[in-house]
Amino acid sequence: MNAITGEVVVTARGETYRLCLGMIGLAQLQKEYGQHLGPITDLDLKEGELPDFSVMVRVVDLALDRYHPEHDKWVADDILREDLSTFLRLVEGAFPEPDPEVVAAVEARTKAAEKGRKSAKKKPPARR
Repeated sequence: MNAITGEVVVTARGETYRLCLGMIGLAQLQKEYGQHLGPITDLDLKEGELPDFSVMVRVVDLALDRYHPEHDKWVADDILREDLSTFLRLVEGAFPEPDPEVVAAVEARTKAAEKGRKSAKKKPPARR
Protein backbone atom coordinates (compact mmCIF):
# COMPACT_ATOMS: atom_id res chain seq x y z
CA MET A 1 0.00 0.00 0.00
CA ASN A 2 1.35 3.43 -0.89
CA ALA A 3 1.97 5.84 1.94
CA ILE A 4 -0.20 8.93 1.98
CA THR A 5 1.23 12.40 2.56
CA GLY A 6 2.21 12.80 6.18
CA GLU A 7 2.16 9.12 7.02
CA VAL A 8 4.88 8.07 9.48
CA VAL A 9 5.87 4.47 10.19
CA VAL A 10 7.41 3.79 13.61
CA THR A 11 8.34 0.83 15.77
CA ALA A 12 7.52 0.51 19.46
CA ARG A 13 6.98 -2.49 21.71
CA GLY A 14 8.52 -4.57 18.94
CA GLU A 15 5.57 -3.75 16.64
CA THR A 16 5.29 -1.49 13.62
CA TYR A 17 2.70 1.30 13.67
CA ARG A 18 1.46 3.47 10.80
CA LEU A 19 0.61 6.96 11.97
CA CYS A 20 -1.18 9.69 10.07
CA LEU A 21 -2.28 13.09 11.35
CA GLY A 22 -4.95 13.91 8.78
CA MET A 23 -7.76 16.44 8.60
CA ILE A 24 -9.93 14.61 11.14
CA GLY A 25 -7.06 14.64 13.64
CA LEU A 26 -6.30 18.29 12.92
CA ALA A 27 -9.98 19.19 13.36
CA GLN A 28 -10.01 17.44 16.74
CA LEU A 29 -6.85 19.27 17.77
CA GLN A 30 -8.48 22.59 16.77
CA LYS A 31 -11.41 21.76 19.05
CA GLU A 32 -9.01 21.06 21.90
CA TYR A 33 -6.31 23.71 21.37
CA GLY A 34 -7.97 26.45 19.32
CA GLN A 35 -8.29 27.34 15.66
CA HIS A 36 -4.59 28.15 15.17
CA LEU A 37 -3.26 25.15 17.13
CA GLY A 38 -1.04 27.39 19.24
CA PRO A 39 0.57 24.73 21.45
CA ILE A 40 1.44 22.73 18.34
CA THR A 41 2.54 25.41 15.90
CA ASP A 42 4.35 27.66 18.41
CA LEU A 43 7.25 25.38 19.22
CA ASP A 44 9.93 28.01 19.77
CA LEU A 45 11.24 26.83 23.10
CA LYS A 46 13.74 28.87 25.02
CA GLU A 47 16.80 27.18 26.44
CA GLY A 48 15.89 25.06 29.43
CA GLU A 49 12.15 24.95 28.59
CA LEU A 50 10.38 21.67 28.11
CA PRO A 51 7.75 21.08 25.42
CA ASP A 52 4.16 20.42 26.42
CA PHE A 53 4.30 16.64 26.60
CA SER A 54 0.52 16.34 26.86
CA VAL A 55 0.21 17.94 23.41
CA MET A 56 2.87 15.64 21.99
CA VAL A 57 1.13 12.55 23.35
CA ARG A 58 -2.25 13.78 22.06
CA VAL A 59 -0.91 14.31 18.53
CA VAL A 60 0.55 10.80 18.42
CA ASP A 61 -2.62 9.35 19.99
CA LEU A 62 -4.79 10.92 17.27
CA ALA A 63 -2.35 9.83 14.55
CA LEU A 64 -2.72 6.24 15.74
CA ASP A 65 -6.50 6.29 15.32
CA ARG A 66 -6.54 5.94 11.53
CA TYR A 67 -4.83 2.55 11.32
CA HIS A 68 -4.85 1.37 14.93
CA PRO A 69 -8.20 2.46 16.45
CA GLU A 70 -7.97 -0.28 19.08
CA HIS A 71 -4.68 1.03 20.54
CA ASP A 72 -4.38 1.40 24.29
CA LYS A 73 -3.52 4.71 25.95
CA TRP A 74 0.12 3.75 26.49
CA VAL A 75 1.08 3.18 22.85
CA ALA A 76 1.54 6.90 22.14
CA ASP A 77 3.74 7.18 25.22
CA ASP A 78 5.85 4.22 24.14
CA ILE A 79 6.22 5.59 20.61
CA LEU A 80 7.44 8.96 21.90
CA ARG A 81 9.82 7.34 24.38
CA GLU A 82 11.34 5.39 21.48
CA ASP A 83 11.68 8.50 19.29
CA LEU A 84 10.57 12.03 20.26
CA SER A 85 11.05 13.19 16.67
CA THR A 86 7.87 11.28 15.77
CA PHE A 87 5.85 14.26 17.00
CA LEU A 88 7.66 16.71 14.70
CA ARG A 89 7.49 14.35 11.74
CA LEU A 90 3.71 14.06 12.19
CA VAL A 91 3.22 17.82 12.49
CA GLU A 92 5.46 18.54 9.49
CA GLY A 93 3.66 15.84 7.51
CA ALA A 94 0.27 17.35 8.32
CA PHE A 95 1.40 20.69 6.86
CA PRO A 96 3.53 19.77 3.83
CA GLU A 97 5.15 22.42 1.67
CA PRO A 98 2.99 23.02 -1.40
CA ASP A 99 4.34 22.22 -4.86
CA PRO A 100 5.53 25.56 -6.34
CA GLU A 101 4.15 24.67 -9.78
CA VAL A 102 0.71 23.96 -8.33
CA VAL A 103 0.78 27.20 -6.34
CA ALA A 104 1.72 29.18 -9.47
CA ALA A 105 -1.08 27.53 -11.48
CA VAL A 106 -3.67 28.27 -8.79
CA GLU A 107 -2.51 31.88 -8.50
CA ALA A 108 -2.68 32.33 -12.29
CA ARG A 109 -6.20 30.87 -12.39
CA THR A 110 -7.29 33.10 -9.50
CA LYS A 111 -5.93 36.23 -11.21
CA ALA A 112 -7.63 35.28 -14.49
CA ALA A 113 -10.93 34.73 -12.69
CA GLU A 114 -10.64 38.09 -10.88
CA LYS A 115 -9.81 39.83 -14.16
CA GLY A 116 -12.83 38.19 -15.78
CA ARG A 117 -15.12 39.34 -12.96
CA LYS A 118 -13.80 42.90 -13.16
CA SER A 119 -14.27 43.13 -16.92
CA ALA A 120 -17.79 41.67 -16.63
CA LYS A 121 -18.70 44.40 -14.14
CA LYS A 122 -17.49 47.14 -16.52
CA LYS A 123 -19.58 45.99 -19.48
CA PRO A 124 -22.87 47.82 -19.89
CA PRO A 125 -25.97 45.68 -19.69
CA ALA A 126 -27.16 44.22 -22.99
CA ARG A 127 -30.04 46.14 -24.62
CA ARG A 128 -33.17 44.38 -25.65
